[in-house]
Formats: sequence, C-alpha cells, structure tokens
Amino acid sequence: MHAKIVVLPGDGIGPEVTAEAVNVLKQAADCSGHAFHFEEFPIGRAAQKAYGTVLPESTLEACRKADAVLMGALDIGQSPDEALFHAEAVRGLLTVQRALGMLVSLRPVRPHPALHHISPLREQVLEGVDLLIVRSLCDSIPNGCDEDTIAVVADAACRLAHTRRHHVTAVDRVLTNESGSLWRQVPARVAAGYPDVQLDVMPVDACLQQMLLDPINLDVLMADNMIGAALSNQAVALVGAPMLLPVGARGVGHFGLYGPACGPMFDHAGVDAANPIGAILAAAMMLRHSFSLEREAAAIEHAVDSALGSGMRTADIATPGERVISTHAMGEAIGAWVCQSAGQTQRSLRAEE
Repeated sequence: MHAKIVVLPGDGIGPEVTAEAVNVLKQAADCSGHAFHFEEFPIGRAAQKAYGTVLPESTLEACRKADAVLMGALDIGQSPDEALFHAEAVRGLLTVQRALGMLVSLRPVRPHPALHHISPLREQVLEGVDLLIVRSLCDSIPNGCDEDTIAVVADAACRLAHTRRHHVTAVDRVLTNESGSLWRQVPARVAAGYPDVQLDVMPVDACLQQMLLDPINLDVLMADNMIGAALSNQAVALVGAPMLLPVGARGVGHFGLYGPACGPMFDHAGVDAANPIGAILAAAMMLRHSFSLEREAAAIEHAVDSALGSGMRTADIATPGERVISTHAMGEAIGAWVCQSAGQTQRSLRAEE
C-alpha cells in the first residue's frame, strides 16, 4: 500500500523519538512491500519561533491531506514565567485534535515481560495483562459531549473488543445526572449491535482498584475524558515507565493521530538518552488502526519485545548493573528486528487461521 504520513516532531524529546519511529516504519515498509511517504511540519516551540503560533495553518492543512499523523510532544508544562506559551500549546493540541475530527483516544496497555520488575506491582499481577483504554476526547455533557459522540466512542470500544477478548467495561461515576445516565444507556444500545461483546458497567473507583489488583480480567475500558485521564494515568503503574506507552486519537474514519503518551521531557532532550519505545509503539498503532496492517504492527511490537528481552535498556528503564544504550541505538536495534519479526508474525497469523 501507499500512504502519506505527516510527522510533527514537537518539543523536547519529540524530534528524537519520532525520528526513531519513522526509521522503524521505513524498515517495516521495506520488508513488507509498502511505500510510506513522510513529510515533516513544525508544531510547538519551533512553530512559535518561525510562525508566531504553535499550530500554523500550513501544518494543519498538511495534516488534513495526510493518511495519518505521527506526533512527538508539545510543551504543556507548568512554568509560571511561560504560562502564556503553555496555555497556547494546550490550545494548539486541542485545536489540532478538534480540527482533524479526533473524537476518541486509544491507549493500549501491555506490560513487557522483561520489565515487570520496574513496575511497583507484583509480577504475578502483571502476567498476561493486555488492556485498551478507549477515552472520549470531548468533555462532559454541558461542555459539548453529546449522545452522538458517546455513540461513536461506544462503537469504537465494541468494534475493538470484537477483535480482542470480546469484553467492554464502561467506566462511570456513581451519579444519576444526565451524563451518568447517558454513559450507561448509549453504550448498552450500541453494544446490542455486537452480540459477541459482553458489556459491563463499573464505577471508576472500583476500576482503578482492579487495574492494580486484578488487571488480567480487563479487556477494553471505555470512559469519558475525565475518567479516561485517571485510567490512563493509572496505566503507568502497570508498565513501569511513562515513555513506554503509546497513544492514538481517531475520528469516524481511518485517519488517526499517533504518538508517545509522555510529554516533552526536556531533561532528556538533546543528549540521545530518551526512550523511543512509546513513539515506536505509536507507529505500530498507526499501522493497525489507520492502515489495517496487522502483520506489520505485530512485527514492530514483537521487535520491541525482542530488544527488551535481549537486555537493551535506555536510562529510564535500566536498573543497577544493566547496560544503558542511547535513543538511536534502541531505535536501530528495534528496526533490525522488524523484518525478522514480520516473518514470525506472518507464520503465527497463518497458524491461527
């Protein structure tokens, strides 16, 4: 297939980790016969310096014409002397999501077996955990999240559960107001169209507890923006480090915006020390969710597992005595495993058929 991918490197570690993700995508394309065309555009501090805004219209227009977007990070920190810039950065992130019709955030959470020891949870709790948080990107009912949008979120959750373990948990507050009612009624109506998908409703406090004590029995978690943020933050405890998590944003069609879940992390920037795994796994998400390239996505994920399983570590996930490698070295190692992993995943998929 041929695809046009816009790259928005962003701030801090963004340019470094997105560069490694692009290289891994090129490896996946080369060994699978696909053609990915990459175009880079400014966003964040670089755009502010060059154009006077964190989100130039030329960047937004390029995103609209692309098949998918790979994004680094925007500086949305809390430095008081830069409050105006940070406020504009937040507006820029929200603007690009809204302008591109992004309604749903997807965050896969799969603890890596080789890194169970860096999580604060017991290894027995983490074994086999594989869950997906489906989060609405709009706010509560009074602020613009209507019934139709909730239906889009619920449909995405059920459709994805259909390809996984057929189980959706709608996570909600224990409230009787309109928001609480719709977050129960609409998913139940949507789930009726997926007879093989089981739908449960769980209060947010119970779900947060289960994520720490019994996450193996969770499959797809669906929530509004605020609760989804709490679930996403909790997910860091499962994997052990924020730079290991990818995130994607989707609208009604196949177009998506993908990137690492962590922020710009300026203390790791410019010294070839950042962990690129979140960005590389975001590239795998792009292949799976926007391009329907399951074999290639699985190959990248398997390559990440191979690199970690062989003992490769960046500074944020290394324990005393482990050898620390650079951002580029980690990206190169994962890229080198991609083609080999593609052959293994192809044989695995054929066996499943």
